[in-house]
Formats: sequence, C-alpha cells, structure tokens
Amino acid sequence: MEGKWAPQIGKENKYGYNGKELDEDFGLNWHHYGFRMYDAAIGRFPSADPIAEDFAFVSPYNYAENEPVGSIDLWGLQRVDVAGAFRYIQEGFRQYFQGGANAVDRTSTKVSGSHRKEVFKSEKKIGTATQTKVVRRDATASASIKFNLSQYFDLGNYSADGTFTQQAPTVSVNAAVKTEDKLITTTKVETVNTGSTSVSVSNETSSTHNLATGKTSVSSKNMVSVSAGNSNVAKVEAGVFNTTNINGDSKTGVEVSVTVPTTSSSSLKLKVETAVKHE
Repeated sequence: MEGKWAPQIGKENKYGYNGKELDEDFGLNWHHYGFRMYDAAIGRFPSADPIAEDFAFVSPYNYAENEPVGSIDLWGLQRVDVAGAFRYIQEGFRQYFQGGANAVDRTSTKVSGSHRKEVFKSEKKIGTATQTKVVRRDATASASIKFNLSQYFDLGNYSADGTFTQQAPTVSVNAAVKTEDKLITTTKVETVNTGSTSVSVSNETSSTHNLATGKTSVSSKNMVSVSAGNSNVAKVEAGVFNTTNINGDSKTGVEVSVTVPTTSSSSLKLKVETAVKHE
C-alpha cells in the first residue's frame, strides 16, 4: 500500500483475540488455545476436541459449541459463558486481594506510655551474657489500632444471583490504662558496644501480675536491638522481636522506644510497636 507508515514502537503484541497468542509460523496465523490451535479465518479448530466424546451433539471442530456471541472457549475444550467467565476472573482477584487483606488484619500497631518504678534489681554475669532480674511496678496508658479489611472481599458478600456486594472495611482503636507488678528476667549479650551505642541480642521472660484484674501471665520475648543515648538522660532503642505468651500465641514485629529517667529507680517510657500475629 502506498504512503508512509509509522514505525512500530515497543514490542509487538501477539496476544490478541481472547488474549491468546498468535502463532505466525508457516504463515498459518493460528491462535494458541492451550489444548488446540484456533484458526480465526474459518472460526474453527483445525484439530478435533480432545474431549469430543462428552459433546456428541456438536462438531469436534466447533468453537464455543457454536455460540460465539455469548460464550468463549478458554482452552480449546468447551465453551464458557461470558458472564460466568467474568465471575471466575472476579473470584480469582477476590481471593488474591483477600489474602493480602488477611495479612494486614493480622498486623496491629500499638502506642504506649508508661511510668516504671523498680522495687528490686539484681545483675549477674553468665559467661558473656548479663542476666538482670527486676521487680517493677508499671502504670501504662496504651492505644492500639487494628484493621478488618478481609470482610471487604469476603465470599459471603455474594448474593444468590452471583452479584458481589462489597462491605466497607473497618478500623478498630482500643485504649487502656492499667497498673501491673512485673518480675522480669532478662539475659542480654551485647555484640557491639561503643559507649553511647550498642547492638545486643536478648531474651526476656516476664511474669506479670495485673493489679486491676488479679490475673498473672507469663511471656517470653527474643529481640535483636540497637540502642543509643545516655541511660542517665534519655535512651532510644529500636529492634526486631518475637514474643510468645503462656497460651502459645506469638507475634513478630518492630519496636521503637524512648526511655527518660525521672529518679534513680523510676522512668518514663514511650513505645511504638507494630507486630504481626501468628495464627
């Protein structure tokens, strides 16, 4: 054809009709459907249907059981209603996004501020580690935020006619004030210590008695952390931790805290913690 043609920009798209790859080998221009090749020029498959015995009422070379207006042939085997195919694709995306939402739902962020007063403290060396035992009374105010996004993609949102109705995601915020007595045993190994900055690996076992409820709980916390500052002025600590309580529940997260001493035996601590609960 006469005239100037614009050069092709980018890679040629061979995935056209029904998203199937066009095979131009030997000049046949057939589309690859998976189980068979499709010839768009005649609207038929050149080879017989591998499961033709299940469809004796139509030709084994037909496309979408001769109903190309409202149906498609996904893999060269049998027709799929277009509306049904759309719901199939929609369901795939729903499951994909619900999986991501479930991961977010297991994540919580907690901000807390506490006043800590030590009643008793002892330290001893065990090899290269330092073991500290503290009896402490904590007065803590905290707020936590948690998401419930998975209901937005919940399967229960499908009605009988296949319509999918989305529910709005929810966010819950909980606030609490409590006073607790704690017996805390910490075993810490410092791997780097430059005076003002240290890197340490620690295991902390806490026995906590809640003065308000009278309940006692036990938890274990493993943490790798970096701390900086002067403990006599202010100390900043950041680390990755894993916590397990007496019920077997565990969570992994990131913690950042600032501790400021108020007297020789008490301090104020502000902590931000983001964690994923293991189910």
